[in-house]
Amino acid sequence: MDGTLAPTASASPSEPASPGLSSDVLAALDKAVTALLQAATSGTDGQIGPAVKDVVQAVVNLVAATLLDSGLPAPDLTGLPSLPSLPAS
Repeated sequence: MDGTLAPTASASPSEPASPGLSSDVLAALDKAVTALLQAATSGTDGQIGPAVKDVVQAVVNLVAATLLDSGLPAPDLTGLPSLPSLPAS
């Protein structure tokens, strides 16, 4: 072996996602943040955990959509461990 790393993805950029994807993802993030604010001000602790989970998922979706729109190849996430579940509230 000569010490060089073989590329794991195509060197050419992937097709950019549709322009509407980012606006849809931003709308979903806005909706999730609004729901979190409502949950935080409602005084009901049981609503906050799921609302936080939705906001985090929306942020992850926004980052993924941004990366896909940039023309980078899609990541290969095989082999990652599954995420733990939230503790019971």
